[in-house]
Amino acid sequence: MSEKFINNTDSLLFYETRSSSFKRFPLWISSSIAEVRPNIKLNFLSNEIFDHNQRDILNKSFVTEPNYCSVLTPTVGKFIKVLKELRPSTVIVFAHRIPDIALIVAARSLSIKTVYYQHGLYIPFMRREASLFFRNLIKTFRYAAYAMSIGRHIGIGRVNGISAYLKIFLRGGSFRQQGFPVDLTIADCCLVYGEHWVEYHQFEYGYNLDSIKIVGTPDLNGINLDSRDLIPLANKRDSICYVAQTLVEDGRLQSEKMKIFLEGMAKSIRECETQLIVKLHPRSDISLYENLNCNIKLTHEFPAAQCYVGHYSTILIRGIAFSEKFLLVNYPSHCIPEYIKLLASVELNYTDFDKLSRCISDSLLSSVDPGVIFDKRQKIKKYFHSNKENPFDRAAQAILHLSGT
Repeated sequence: MSEKFINNTDSLLFYETRSSSFKRFPLWISSSIAEVRPNIKLNFLSNEIFDHNQRDILNKSFVTEPNYCSVLTPTVGKFIKVLKELRPSTVIVFAHRIPDIALIVAARSLSIKTVYYQHGLYIPFMRREASLFFRNLIKTFRYAAYAMSIGRHIGIGRVNGISAYLKIFLRGGSFRQQGFPVDLTIADCCLVYGEHWVEYHQFEYGYNLDSIKIVGTPDLNGINLDSRDLIPLANKRDSICYVAQTLVEDGRLQSEKMKIFLEGMAKSIRECETQLIVKLHPRSDISLYENLNCNIKLTHEFPAAQCYVGHYSTILIRGIAFSEKFLLVNYPSHCIPEYIKLLASVELNYTDFDKLSRCISDSLLSSVDPGVIFDKRQKIKKYFHSNKENPFDRAAQAILHLSGT
C-alpha cells in the first residue's frame, strides 16, 4: 500500500549509479530546468560519494547549489528512507538497471512521480560476458542484493528477483517477459529519442503509449535531418574518426579482441598515410589507445572527418552532419542494430584489415556526396528525431510538466 506524505513540488531528484555520471545527462537536463526555474531544489543521488572536485564542477552550473546524497546500502528500503527525508515531487532515472528499478519501486511506494530518460544501449545489446560478474564480484553482490530486495518489495520473492536479474542482464532477455510486474517497476513517464523508441519501450518494458514522449536525441543537437546543409570538412579531409565504445570497460567484449582490432586499424592508418582521430567515451580506458603506432589524436569532442569507423554506438549518427561514409565493424556475438546499419557504407569483420585499408583509402580519395548524406538522414529520422529545439530543453519541459511545477 502506498505511504502518504506531502511531497515538495519545488524539489526534483536525479539519480545515477556513478557520481562521475552527473557531469553528463543529469547535469545537462537539470541545467535546462534551472534556467526556467532557478530556485528549484535539485537533489543529486548516487551509489557513490560525491567528492569535493565533483561538487565544485557541478555547482558552477547553478544559482542554488544542489543537494548531494549517497545511498551505499543496496536495498529498496534505503532508497525509501532517503526519499522520505528529501520529499521530491519527481525522481528522474537514466536507465533500467537493477538500482534504477529499486529506486522506482521505492518512489512508487511513496506515490512519488518517476521519469525515465532514454540514453545509451538497449537489451539485447547490453548483454555482458559472464566473466564480468566474476571479475567484479563486489558489484555483482550489490546488484544481487538489489534484485532480492526488489523481489521482496514487489511481492515475487527474493529468489525470483535474482532469477529475473540473471535472465535480463546476463542472458540479454526481455525486461517485460522476465517476471518483473510492469506496473511496479517502470517509470510514470518515458522520454525517448524518436518514433521507433515509442514502440520499443512499449514492447520491451511495457510502457503505455500515453506515458511516452519524444524529446529528440542529444547526439543530433543542432542538426536538422530535413536539411541538405552540410558542415564543411575544411582541412579534415585527410582524417578518419574512430568512435570508441566502452565494450571492454563494460564487460561486453574481451580486451584481447579489442586490442587485435585497434592494432590492425592503426596499421591501416599507417598504410593510408592519414590521421586517426579517436572520439573517446567519457569512460574510455585511455590505455587502449595511447600506445597505438600511428598518427593519432584522442578527443572528447566529436570531430569532423572524411570517414567514420565504429561498431554500434548511437553517437555515430552525429557523423551524418559531415559525411555519408561509415565503416561498421562486427565482433562475434555482437549484433549491430538496424538503426545503425542504416548509416553503413561497408560492414566488415574485426580482423579483416585488408578490407579496412581499402575502404579507408577509397574514402580518402572520394568527396562526400550530399545526396547520399541527405538520403541517410531521412532513413534515420524514424529512430532519431531532431529539430531546432535543444533536446535537453524538451526533456526539461516534460519533467516540469509532470511534476506540476
